[in-house]
Amino acid sequence: MRFSLHLVPDDLNLIAKRTKFAEENGFDQVWIAESHLTCRDHNVALAVAILNTKKIPLGPGVTNPILHDNSVTASAIATLDEVSGGRAFLGVGSGDSAIYNLGQRLTSLETLRRTLVTLKALMRGEPVEFEGRSIHARWIKKPVPLWISAEGPKTLELAGELCDGVIVGTGLTPEVIEDSLACLARGARRSGRRSCSTAAKNASMSTCRILRPIPAQWSNLRCARTSFPPMVASTTASVFVRAAWSSAGDQANSAAMTRGGAAPTVRR
Repeated sequence: MRFSLHLVPDDLNLIAKRTKFAEENGFDQVWIAESHLTCRDHNVALAVAILNTKKIPLGPGVTNPILHDNSVTASAIATLDEVSGGRAFLGVGSGDSAIYNLGQRLTSLETLRRTLVTLKALMRGEPVEFEGRSIHARWIKKPVPLWISAEGPKTLELAGELCDGVIVGTGLTPEVIEDSLACLARGARRSGRRSCSTAAKNASMSTCRILRPIPAQWSNLRCARTSFPPMVASTTASVFVRAAWSSAGDQANSAAMTRGGAAPTVRR
């Protein structure tokens, strides 16, 4: 089992220290939240994190297509990937607090699908249609791993169909994880990708059993500032599944992510 760390960029000096701590203590990834009205800019924070680490993968956790045009998002993450020496990944979602605080509605499933397809094409250097004309980012050299934050069955299916990884926020009971994996498998089959293997399912179930007591334990650890730096105001756990359904292989990597409490998310 691997652990990823989700950080709120409330202080850029602390972002530097926290990402360095994550790299030195064996964390798998660092995700940095986007909520522009409540904390610092996530792309600037990612640049700070990149410059203070050497090998750990980093990315937004997560951005959304309401605040940013897809071409801007593709250019930003490709720039961060270049600066980091190929360590960047891209997390996309329906909006959360960045959108709630603007009084806007979360991204629709149709818009999420269009966003994922467009981002994948732009990061491959392919042309896409924008307001009736063809555009493409000629300078982007390679795509970065594309993740989506998903809870409802339709969004999970979309993850299985189009993404390289998914943040499964549906819960930590075996029944919920099994249902989420079934949704991923349906999406994978729709695009001709291989479904989760038995090993992948077993790995996710094992992660689920281990993670259920973790939120309370990590909340207690927040007080031990000498051995564990302050991370976020509160901690919860999510299960990550990375490329468990891709045509490239059967190996699943399930991970826990500690993150700050978030506003309720509409299940799709």
